[in-house]
Amino acid sequence: MSTQVAASNAIITRELFDAFLRGDIPYILNHLDENCQWNVMGAPLLPHAGKYIGSGTGLFFTKLNEDFEFPTFEVQDIYEVNDTDVITTGHIVARSIKTGKTAESPFMMLNRYKNGKVVYFQNYVDSAALAQTLK
Repeated sequence: MSTQVAASNAIITRELFDAFLRGDIPYILNHLDENCQWNVMGAPLLPHAGKYIGSGTGLFFTKLNEDFEFPTFEVQDIYEVNDTDVITTGHIVARSIKTGKTAESPFMMLNRYKNGKVVYFQNYVDSAALAQTLK
């Protein structure tokens, strides 16, 4: 008898960060609900900031990769808060591709899940520091 065990949302979150670090954006998009709301702080100062829905989230990654590279993207802790919510904390060093300037920031990200797919995402980062690197 075969029993399938669903991965915990914390494990899925770890896999999504691993995919980001290796540049596997299709893997991430495949784990988003078709109506996922993806919210990124920093509008209008950061070109990639804003609200994206479902597969439109691919545009976020395109814009982000046009503006920044991440010499450091360190996930420190992943907390499974309840049956749906996972909070991740960490630290980044972001480098502007255009100017070469860098900024450091802690981050906190919330992923909300339904049936193993992300239905809601919100990031918290020092968007003002990131915006300064673009000038």
